[in-house]
Amino acid sequence: MSAGVGDLMVLTGIVVFGVGGMLVQRLATRLDVITISVLMHGIGSVLLFAHAAVEAAWTNHLPRMAVSIGPWLLLILVGAV
Repeated sequence: MSAGVGDLMVLTGIVVFGVGGMLVQRLATRLDVITISVLMHGIGSVLLFAHAAVEAAWTNHLPRMAVSIGPWLLLILVGAV
């Protein structure tokens, strides 16, 4: 039996999800839910922007959104939920 890169990525995702859950539970005793949510979304936005900037620098191309309507409808749906 051998583990591949995909298996390692799944394991890493599970561990990070667990650690994040424990961190949120600990923070919930000190902060209100809105503050935790704003912090999580702010950190996520910064990390997403950093990823896009690194990709743009690496490939010398700016990331582009699809021209079709499907991804835009998905973004609207996720934003509404």
